Amino acid sequence: FFFGYRMSTGDDITVLTVSRGRPQLLLRAIRSVQQQDYSGEIHHLVVVDDDPQTVAVLKKQNLSSINFKWISKPRAAATASGPHHLAALRNLAVQTAKTKWITFLDDDNEYEAHHLSKLMECAHKNACPAVHSWMQILHFDGTPYLEQRWPWCRDRAEGATRYQEFIKRGVLSAGSNVVKDSIHNLPYRCVDTSEWMIQRDLLLKNPISTLFTREDFLANKAEDDKLLLGLLAAKVPIVCNEVVSLRYYLGGYSTNHDGTHKHSETWKWEGSNLTATLRAPKAKSTWRSRCCLGGSSHGLSAMKGKAEPELLPDAVRKAMDDVYYSQFRRATTLPLHPASIAVATAQPQKVAIIVPFRDNQIQRRQEQLDIFVPFLTRQLQRLPSMDFHMFVIEQSDMQKFNRGKLLNVGFKIAKSLGYNRHIFHDVDLLPDQDLVAYYGEQQSSPLHLGARWEKYKNLGIFFGGVVGMSSDDCERVNGYPNSFWGWGGEDEELYHRVVDHGLTVYHPTAGRYTELPHKSTKELKGLVNEQRFRQIAQRVQKPTSDGLSDLQVRRIGEPQHAADHVTRYPVVL
Repeated sequence: FFFGYRMSTGDDITVLTVSRGRPQLLLRAIRSVQQQDYSGEIHHLVVVDDDPQTVAVLKKQNLSSINFKWISKPRAAATASGPHHLAALRNLAVQTAKTKWITFLDDDNEYEAHHLSKLMECAHKNACPAVHSWMQILHFDGTPYLEQRWPWCRDRAEGATRYQEFIKRGVLSAGSNVVKDSIHNLPYRCVDTSEWMIQRDLLLKNPISTLFTREDFLANKAEDDKLLLGLLAAKVPIVCNEVVSLRYYLGGYSTNHDGTHKHSETWKWEGSNLTATLRAPKAKSTWRSRCCLGGSSHGLSAMKGKAEPELLPDAVRKAMDDVYYSQFRRATTLPLHPASIAVATAQPQKVAIIVPFRDNQIQRRQEQLDIFVPFLTRQLQRLPSMDFHMFVIEQSDMQKFNRGKLLNVGFKIAKSLGYNRHIFHDVDLLPDQDLVAYYGEQQSSPLHLGARWEKYKNLGIFFGGVVGMSSDDCERVNGYPNSFWGWGGEDEELYHRVVDHGLTVYHPTAGRYTELPHKSTKELKGLVNEQRFRQIAQRVQKPTSDGLSDLQVRRIGEPQHAADHVTRYPVVL
């Protein structure tokens, strides 16, 4: 299938991506293109390499508002994966593109927001038709790669030797994950394909060679080596902008030597042919990772290699939770009984119900919102002297859901309209009448209404679901973090901020929540924030300032007044 697009001119750029078998990583790459600060027009063309799963995922995405197109390219029966095949697909993408400038982005990598603008700035400044950036190397989980070994070498000893060689050459620096690529590092190191920006005419005249030999395989040469050699042979002027703007994740075919990463193929040479296999990864326990955040196993080393958490006995899971949470300080917590609720009598209290939202058909979020809004409206209208309004803050982009950032946006909007108490509320939780009485409570300290949610009552630290805070306390703790993308972690980070500022947390003693049915987010791996435990662990040494003070969003759309007491704000983060 091909979705065509118009011819463009000037400094428009087409980003070319070849993808096979890893649609969730592809979506991450697409988001990084969407987030570019480049002022010119950007097109993104994806060539899907004979993969119905990726095609199905792309068809479900709402990409009509951006210059995004894709081609599905079937394979012949005898076609094998390898750099020769990938080079051919890149050449096809170049032929299909219509813009003056071409960049490449592997489906498992990301651009920093200034990647394209800095490359174009360098091209103009130097009147150069081919420019490239530097990059940083990251583990598959997003942590910096700091091992003193060059990861592209199959042999570990050779990798250690090559690392020291690159230290001397200035390509690497000890203790850093930055790679300062240069055209002068051949034959040991080239320029990664995703670092380039090149005029399309040059690529049409000098296509990437599809000829690869056994010697190329043994030297771990790929199509990026062939690209650079072709440019040098054609005597094309090349300049590096010396900006680190590519996030290169390990685990792709060129570094997946042992088949650990299931999303990437592992190549080997058999007879006279290059073949590719897809291997299952080694077993890894995410709960083991939680207990070893600080580098110590806390006496739980015997649990290494256990099954995923849903297969662990409840007692074991509880023990591991206790170990994880034992490293953190706790807030002073006090019960708040119904008879102690302070309700406004003279002046109505302005209460903002802030709901982070994005429609998700798998989890039926719009259906939940259609139930939640009229239900809670009826409940709150029964409270005396309460001036309330619901602010539904809807994420309208393709990035992972960012609950914390959406709640910060909602707080800023509500406070600007004079609301002085804020209830941060998940859309799938319905309070009973006993619990709704607490929504009009005027006490200045944080009130964790979500403590009445049975689902998480035994969790070591839980500060999610529904939380009430005054404007002063929200600003004192700097709100939620903006950097937690995907499900999980932002509510726990808010709790640690409350602890850091010595605030007392009150818990209701009456009422309960009913959770609207939906598929658990934990089961939808692409929606989960896989970095949440590492992000929380890092704050132990250095508390973050990330929050209300540095909140930035790309766009807040026109407010939509859905009903009395309800306004919906579309937001592009």
